[in-house]
Amino acid sequence: MRPTFQSNPPPPRAPLPFIWRDATLHAAPNTWTYFRKIFTWTPGNNGTSTHADFAADPTARVWLNGHLILDRVLRFVTPHISIETLDLTPHLVAGENVLVVLHHWWGVPTFQRSPGGKPGIALVCEQNDATTDATWHWRPADEFTSHPHQTIGHDGSRRIRFPILLDTRLERPALHTPAGDGHPDWRSATPVTSDAWSKPTRKETPPLTLHEHIPPARLISTGHITRTAATAALPVHEVGRRIRETLHHPDRGAGVPPADDNAQRHPLPLGPSMLDVGCSTFGDYATLDFARPVHGYLTLEITDARAGTVWEIGYNELATNPRDLTPLLTPDGHFDPEFTCGTPFGDQIILRGGPQTITLPEERTWRYLLIHQTTMNSEQGSVNSEQGAVPNPSDPLFTVHCSLLTAISCRVSQHPVTQTGTFNLPHPSTFDSTTLQPLIRLCLDHARITMSDTYVDTTGREDAQWLEDIQYRARLAATWFGDTTLRQVTLRHAVEQQDPQTGLFRVFAPEDYASSGCQFLDWGMTWIGLLHDDWQWTGSTQLLRRYYPALKKFLTALKHLTTPDGLLTGHNCLSDNHGSARLNHTNLGDAPGYESIPNTWYYGYLQQSAEIADAIGETTDATDYRQRAAQLRNAFQRFITRDASVPPAGNAEPQLGTQCRPLGHATLGDTIAELWTPACGPHAYGQAAVVNAIFHGLIPDRATARAMLQTAFPAPDRLPPPPPPPSRTAPAHHRQRTHAHPACRARCRRSETHPRRSQSDGSAPLSAHL
Repeated sequence: MRPTFQSNPPPPRAPLPFIWRDATLHAAPNTWTYFRKIFTWTPGNNGTSTHADFAADPTARVWLNGHLILDRVLRFVTPHISIETLDLTPHLVAGENVLVVLHHWWGVPTFQRSPGGKPGIALVCEQNDATTDATWHWRPADEFTSHPHQTIGHDGSRRIRFPILLDTRLERPALHTPAGDGHPDWRSATPVTSDAWSKPTRKETPPLTLHEHIPPARLISTGHITRTAATAALPVHEVGRRIRETLHHPDRGAGVPPADDNAQRHPLPLGPSMLDVGCSTFGDYATLDFARPVHGYLTLEITDARAGTVWEIGYNELATNPRDLTPLLTPDGHFDPEFTCGTPFGDQIILRGGPQTITLPEERTWRYLLIHQTTMNSEQGSVNSEQGAVPNPSDPLFTVHCSLLTAISCRVSQHPVTQTGTFNLPHPSTFDSTTLQPLIRLCLDHARITMSDTYVDTTGREDAQWLEDIQYRARLAATWFGDTTLRQVTLRHAVEQQDPQTGLFRVFAPEDYASSGCQFLDWGMTWIGLLHDDWQWTGSTQLLRRYYPALKKFLTALKHLTTPDGLLTGHNCLSDNHGSARLNHTNLGDAPGYESIPNTWYYGYLQQSAEIADAIGETTDATDYRQRAAQLRNAFQRFITRDASVPPAGNAEPQLGTQCRPLGHATLGDTIAELWTPACGPHAYGQAAVVNAIFHGLIPDRATARAMLQTAFPAPDRLPPPPPPPSRTAPAHHRQRTHAHPACRARCRRSETHPRRSQSDGSAPLSAHL
């Protein structure tokens, strides 16, 4: 059984007994290391079960007697170090037992991570002689090439880690046995200490899943490949580029039609039928469709292989470019593996002879998988040289050894969840089941793959939480999967990184790529909604009391950023980009003005804060929060009135006047309210502002609300006309998304395989996705 919830550092064993290769606590980027320990366990003398606390900086996986018991644990930000609780009992044997840890030191910034921390592992076990100390040993993990070539995003961002270059010929499976692998480089580990691990924190959630595998659903294309000399000579780590520049020749004689544009858009399969890879015939390459977005570890079951066979693997999440709707999957089954993440991206495996099971130790995200097979030139030697593999078209992938590959799958990396309730459609006569059933399934798949150590905003972004929309993702997780622990992880991460000077939250916590991080006011406010939701779901005030000081500090900071009439100013707000009314007040001197959407959120979260304060006896604070909300509500009417005598011209922003009237009583088709729908006509940018104001109860009467909705979502199809050009320049990152309230975005997530893509013009009208 897993110990009960505990998110405080686990005394009295802190500091944790970390070990590393040596006392310098240094390593080159992308360094792989094995640690090993033999310990004795006697049933009865040592009890009937054994648990261990494990931590690693930044990541590692653990085996006991050759059985994988932990895929990975992650350090998020220093000095916080995550602790996983491991149940060793199922795989313990009487007598000698072997613990093996594969540690991976990044040593470079990645998305939401700095190089921070120090390399090392720590294990605290009920069996004292298994605890990490100088009796552990280490050696380099020779099968992994420790190259420095990090994947760099298309905008220059250092978001992802490294391509994997794995040579299974150098593996020594006997390291999992008491006899050992006979490797000459085993050395004693060194106990080490560092401030980077000064705040150990036991995770609220159980370890990630280990046994859920998703196989491919269909074969898209197979055939032979040819490469130019220049492509073949590319450095070994340029896997994605080599795949992109390779010519693919589909083998129609294999009975597999090449992919076409229609094949890309086949609906997801409704039944359990999946591709039986072992019975399929392939050539030098194969393109596989997993029929859904998957996130986890590529796993290969091989019953026979020719030593030195080289497999290069590319990943793709999309069939269509969301910006211009051009196909990303070509008729021959080819795609660019570097379209989404950056370059270099892709993995390479060199096979040893005979049977083997391979699970790559880095998580990947894909729907489409492209595998190349080539053979190594006898003069080339090890794949670790900086030369590309030379193809041999006469050596097809699966025709020489029909039983070579018996299974290929994605071993899912996600928070363990159980689907609750049913998602059956109503009567078929009411809805188009052939369209909606796959859409429902896709929504469930997306929700599940984003439930990892945190609510992963986009799986390619390495476990990054975005407070912008996370409250409603957590509600989906609680409703669909009965989960609340990931919400508690999010709450803790934000508090751990609350700025001690400003009192604001980092909206991408956990992250430490900058000294102060991003502290946007509007996104930060959603943390209050998370705390309120946890209380409503669990009925417990434990976390309310634990985190109330952080809540009060945050609201105090916001109070100092309001105008005299209670409206939150536009400092550090993102929701104004295409989605919010913005008023600039000349009578406030240098004040930057304020925006509608942040103030709708501020109003709603002030009310929730008052409820929280009441629940824990902070009645004075509750009264203050309600008074602030009432003042804001009165001032907010400026957003839904306008000068009746001086209409704005063209795209100009309307100015505050002295003669104002409520616009909800205007005839349909008139301008409804300032930038909800400007004088030039309704457009998509106003939809988010309209829905937010109504959702939070800030519209004074039904007539006004109805008129606003009818204008923002006009009949007959509720689609607004194309928007005019934005009146000011916004960063490219913000132009690609609409900062609507999560209440809307949770309902209108598009049925694409990438969860954060949006329309090329940045708009995302609610009705377009229903």
